[in-house]
Amino acid sequence: ALRQRATSNHARGGVVSGLQQGLYRLALSALDKQGNQSQDTLFLKIVDKIAPVVICDDSLRVAISSAFNVSNGISKLKAVDVDEGSYDNCGLRWLRVRRSISKTCTSRLIQRGFDSNQDGIINTEDGLDSNHDEDINDFGERFTLINNQLYTPLQAEVEFYCCDAGTPIEVELWAEDSAGNRSFCRAAVADASISKTTGTISP
Repeated sequence: ALRQRATSNHARGGVVSGLQQGLYRLALSALDKQGNQSQDTLFLKIVDKIAPVVICDDSLRVAISSAFNVSNGISKLKAVDVDEGSYDNCGLRWLRVRRSISKTCTSRLIQRGFDSNQDGIINTEDGLDSNHDEDINDFGERFTLINNQLYTPLQAEVEFYCCDAGTPIEVELWAEDSAGNRSFCRAAVADASISKTTGTISP
């Protein structure tokens, strides 16, 4: 749909600025020194092709505890905890996070209900129906294999378990803007340790 009519009447090289995304009709008019004038119209579609700039915290630490706010040795890391100032020229639609999974923790994931096809293993056939459309075919809803390393689906937050203690873990922070452009950053969890105190996530 036509958004609006954009015009400029500068004497030389008319400039139109401040246009938002959408379809515009540009009215062009030219006048020479002899007074001859001509006009034309063209349509201009403005789209956002610039992906978000995603910035990860590079000193993530997770403490796993059974204190009152962390049940059964589970600690949670939110996307906003990983984010360190991500931005987009037209605005972010969402931030989501996923983490690498070690083989020692796959049984814990099954216990937590991530085995969506109930075949007793965790692989790329499993996932989370994040948008509740009764499938796991949308972007980021499945477990993903990257260089033989399994990653969880993209979520608002990811869980850490006692089986993660002392294991190298990578976290990816993903962002999507209002036009559907996506990008991500990756950070290592410097330490995932078991604590007898309240589970914390600190920069």
